[in-house]
Amino acid sequence: MKKLSSKSSSITKKIIGIESTLVELIPSYLSLENDIRMIGIYGMGGLGKTTLARVVYDKFRSEFEGSNFIANVREDSKSHSLPRHWNKNEVIHILENCGFNARIGISVLVEKSLLSVDDNEHLGMHDLLQEMGEKIVRFESKGKLEKQSRMWLNDDLLHVLKDNMATKAIEAIVVHYKRNDFKFEEFLEVLSKMSNVRLIIVHYERNDFKFEEFVEVLSKMSNVRLMIINRIYNVCFPNDRSHLDVPNKLRHLSWRLCPSKCLSSNSQPMELVHLELQYSRLKYLWQGVMVILFF
Repeated sequence: MKKLSSKSSSITKKIIGIESTLVELIPSYLSLENDIRMIGIYGMGGLGKTTLARVVYDKFRSEFEGSNFIANVREDSKSHSLPRHWNKNEVIHILENCGFNARIGISVLVEKSLLSVDDNEHLGMHDLLQEMGEKIVRFESKGKLEKQSRMWLNDDLLHVLKDNMATKAIEAIVVHYKRNDFKFEEFLEVLSKMSNVRLIIVHYERNDFKFEEFVEVLSKMSNVRLMIINRIYNVCFPNDRSHLDVPNKLRHLSWRLCPSKCLSSNSQPMELVHLELQYSRLKYLWQGVMVILFF
């Protein structure tokens, strides 16, 4: 008990009455020996549950090889994913590759306090900016989901899938594919009807991902400029897939763990300026000779 108390953080010393609560809680934890348990702290809002959990975490974290404290999980996970702060230079690089003057635009938003940049050069977006962007999209579509130019909520995508509402109006789609609300074949069918999509970001966590069918649909989406594919869990891919067909107008391609050995010789991505295929099976870019013309 003395050993643990000596590792207490400064937060413990500033909170009146916290020690008496810890005296009751810590013996319960120590009695668990080497077994695995989950400890829950419940009560009315404002009682200091998160603060107490933080103090306990600070006392015990040195006993583990790795540890992390995540607060406000319920609020932060409403969008079906925890927050992800992009590096400022990475965002500028991606947007400028797509033809936007991102460096000036981001500077203006930072000056207006709508974007923030931390010490690690990570961008943070003000809630007002996100809300404003969402309202603009909904206003332009007059409240009709099938006419929205952007699709970022899984529930909206599910509604489009079930009602077969995919249209040419959709220009950007972000999919966190992990729930069991729809089949992968249904997603591909709707995606194939979004002929004007310019940006597509897919995070997939399920084991029904079909690589061949997915690539076939992507190869026909001629207007795609930016494509980010993240493989999160282990998905079985065919071992004989050697070529990856990409749209000719593609400017930014990021695909972690891509199973293809090279880009298809039929692809002519003359506008491609960013290619990121980390941890992939890539052996060479193209098979044979690729003729690239500069004007």
